[in-house]
Amino acid sequence: MNSQKIAIIFLALVLTANLTACGGSESGGNNIDTNPVSGDTNSTKTTDDGLAHDDLGDIRFDGETFNMWLPYSEIPGYVMEENTGDIFDDAIYARNMAVEERLGVDIVYTFSGHPYTGVGYGLGFADIRNYVMSGDDSFDVFEHVQNGLAGGCIDDGLFVDWNDVPNVDLTKEYWYKNAIDNINYGSKLYRVVGYYENSILSATNCIFFNKRIFDENKVEYPYAQVLAGTWTIDSLMEIITKTTADLDGDTKLDRTVDQFGYLGRSYNTPPALFIALGGDCIVRNENNMPQDVIMTERNSDIIDRLLALHNPVEGTEIIGDTAEMRQLFIDAHTATVHGELGYANDYFREMKDNFGFVPYPKMDVKQENYNSYIRGSAPLTYIPVTNTGKNLEMTGAVLEIMACESFNRVVPAYVDVVLTTKVTRDTESEQMIPIILDSASFYDHVLVDFDVVNCYFNNTTLTVEYAKHENYVKSVIEALTKTYT
Repeated sequence: MNSQKIAIIFLALVLTANLTACGGSESGGNNIDTNPVSGDTNSTKTTDDGLAHDDLGDIRFDGETFNMWLPYSEIPGYVMEENTGDIFDDAIYARNMAVEERLGVDIVYTFSGHPYTGVGYGLGFADIRNYVMSGDDSFDVFEHVQNGLAGGCIDDGLFVDWNDVPNVDLTKEYWYKNAIDNINYGSKLYRVVGYYENSILSATNCIFFNKRIFDENKVEYPYAQVLAGTWTIDSLMEIITKTTADLDGDTKLDRTVDQFGYLGRSYNTPPALFIALGGDCIVRNENNMPQDVIMTERNSDIIDRLLALHNPVEGTEIIGDTAEMRQLFIDAHTATVHGELGYANDYFREMKDNFGFVPYPKMDVKQENYNSYIRGSAPLTYIPVTNTGKNLEMTGAVLEIMACESFNRVVPAYVDVVLTTKVTRDTESEQMIPIILDSASFYDHVLVDFDVVNCYFNNTTLTVEYAKHENYVKSVIEALTKTYT
């Protein structure tokens, strides 16, 4: 895991982009940068019109069908059969139509039928394995999460190296370059994602706060600290202390009755806080290969901070039920809560109390950037080895143009309209959106049996947890090195 900035370097341009189609020039082919560690910005910029443009020209695949497998029905940003009058929905519909008309193809989306849960993710990878191992070429692309069983499927050679995909240029700004940098190794690229995956935006983590509770406790909103670069974990802990209240006076704190300072979610808060405070488990050496850096003083300090957040006596708790956590915030039983940008529109839009949101804090003022975690169930794109020949050429072209069209149409509709116009309740929250998105990064869940989440579940320090898994970590590093060499 490497906490590099997400490739939204040109977010300001995106916010002002016109909802017009991608242009094309006359060159084609594959221009993937095979050195993922080469930089943290994309080499291609938007043009003077504020739009991105692909380089595929008049390429056509008349009469062909492009089949994309989707992991769960709740995934946003893909299926839209007609205009609905909603700007975001209509942008998705226009994107799909533009891709189909330009390439002469039909796009068919198929949902896995599995639930939006950890069990569902595992069942999805089992399906993918069965499809590929049996030679079934029903699907050109699988969209699926980056945790769970992805590593095993990669080790077993089920997916195409994106270096071999024609008609794709991953240096373009409509691809998430951090997906290359953060969760691939060596020069091979087995999992990549473009701006067609809108849940990358909606699943970026942040902290929501209840303005009424802040006002009643004379606590300043943290916006100014964020902008000044002084929003730290100590700042958050101070807010938690000031806003925790025993409302029924029974000298005990109950999150369903009293007022907590912070509530988190068991599987999401640990990696969110770990990334935010500058933690790292795996870095890349000079050959872009994985290297274990788990046992550092900083990482140990971060885990200690995480464990301190699970303390109901002090008005903080990390719970297992996401829906309960959200509802407790809506019902004003917590002053701050772990969240994702998408919560603002999907869950908190009708909330009675006014709310704001900010990025997760830094460890201290010496830390250069805020770092935001992208939830691990935000899907990435896997191309099966059953996709060959002309189908692979079509796959590259569809994804390239879909990513470009999404950058120009869907992203500005979501960020500028859905997040900003519809749900933000002050101009300061609008200022937080680019800060949160510009700092977003993946956490590489390749260490399935050893994870910072384990420290929370087992209530153990990093030293104790690592001692139990050191041999396992070494075996994973060896397997990764073998796979990506």
